[in-house]
Amino acid sequence: MDFELTLDKVLMHAEGVHGEQEILSCKPDGTIERYHFRDLAQRARKLAAALVEAGLKPGDRVASLMWNNSAHLEAYYAVPLAGGILHTVNVRFRPEEIAFVLNDAGSRFLIVDDNLLKLWGGAAPDCSIERIFVHAYEGEDAPEDGMESYDEFLNSANSVQLPELTDERAGATLCYTGGTTGRPKGVVYSHRALFLHALTEMSSSGFAYGVNDIVLPAVPMFHVNAWGIPYSTVMAGAKLILPGPSVSGASLLRLVEEEAVTFMAGVPTVWSNFLESLDELEEDCFMPDLRILTGGAAPHRTLIEGLDRYGIKIFQGWGMTETSGVLAVGQLKPNLGLTPESRTSVLIKQGLPLPIAQVRLVEDGSVSSDKGTRPVGAIEVRGTSVTGSYLHGLKPERWTEDGWLRTGDIGEIDEFGYLTVLEREEDLVKSGGEWIVPRDIEDVILESKWVEACAVVARPDIRWGERPVAFVVLSDDPSADWSGVKQALEARFPRYWLPDDFIPISALPYTSVGKIDRKKLKQRLLEK
Repeated sequence: MDFELTLDKVLMHAEGVHGEQEILSCKPDGTIERYHFRDLAQRARKLAAALVEAGLKPGDRVASLMWNNSAHLEAYYAVPLAGGILHTVNVRFRPEEIAFVLNDAGSRFLIVDDNLLKLWGGAAPDCSIERIFVHAYEGEDAPEDGMESYDEFLNSANSVQLPELTDERAGATLCYTGGTTGRPKGVVYSHRALFLHALTEMSSSGFAYGVNDIVLPAVPMFHVNAWGIPYSTVMAGAKLILPGPSVSGASLLRLVEEEAVTFMAGVPTVWSNFLESLDELEEDCFMPDLRILTGGAAPHRTLIEGLDRYGIKIFQGWGMTETSGVLAVGQLKPNLGLTPESRTSVLIKQGLPLPIAQVRLVEDGSVSSDKGTRPVGAIEVRGTSVTGSYLHGLKPERWTEDGWLRTGDIGEIDEFGYLTVLEREEDLVKSGGEWIVPRDIEDVILESKWVEACAVVARPDIRWGERPVAFVVLSDDPSADWSGVKQALEARFPRYWLPDDFIPISALPYTSVGKIDRKKLKQRLLEK
């Protein structure tokens, strides 16, 4: 049958089959709002009707400047139901970046949480937004002049006929890249891409969750659709917990204990803080039913082993803004014959490509295809959730003539099909014609209890071209001993891999999407 894969069908299924399932939305004051999938469906349709009455046309952009909460989830479904495209705006962008992406996208309307109005105020003078709807998240501030109440707008809707969604390839959501290599670039996700991505996430090859799971996305809904989780959980009928602005280790641990959470997702720094909160507990704690998905950066093996002490299973997901979310998942195959040590070595890899995607390595212009003997190469991807272009046709050179996306990453694939992303091309160190992988050096440095964080970057060198330099965040322990770190590096790597300098730093800089900002560290080296 001709069955268009549009997001209205996800909502219809959730309402009809899982209408009684709970959604929890955490407020900044610690209180929790509880409602159900049937409530989500009703409110999303009302919001969609209000948007149509307000003049929203097919393909129009509605921006959101919001945390992980119930109103944001409503917008995830309502805007596509109205025929529009939800433009999720990164709340960690600077005001000038927010103004840029809103203007570049041509967003007509904006939904904003009241506790983000100050941030919006910095961008507002440079934006042309027709109507602004304020969600009373903290509930203290009335909308300012020229703004409207989100709830009043939603409840003002009459029973208008929503447009029939007949084109699964129409845009549904829009997200901008982190802007680490120039201006942020817009990526539009189609209904079809999001639908198939959600189906794959539910599968055993993906996140393997269903109606009996309780899912908490600590990854933000303002970036890459929270890795697709707000769609796949609703499709699966899993209970959904939206944590709001607070994803501290203590707040997440409280929710895990009170709500018996079975699945969480977020970047490694979140789970490092979560592990610290676990270690601070006075009583024994064992959580064999909890699984954690991590992404955005590779976790260190000490994090994997630390969570394993509590029975918690952690695995990786890998993807990009350009891939609608996750493209590879580190599920363990049953026939690997793993020891505890080799198990960790597999878990720190980015994982197996999902069925909706293909991954290949290219070296010196040639595609490597011999399984088990694949060299290190540039990673290229294609699939149903991979975008075919940026908004406005920017950067067409990112796509090959035969239709693959050049990711900009360097990686390798082992004989079992597991992908390892070594580094961004620009973050590798090439010294004397030989490649050095910063992450491998960082993993050894981080094994020291005296080191809280580190980043290895390239410094220009007249003789060798580039040399590795380590920026290190030291612990407050006055007895810190560096000799063990250097000895560990000498035991693991050839001499030319060893950093020329170890530079103490109070904190590493991070990008708006939570990755180490190596560009700032390199700039700091040039300024010395």
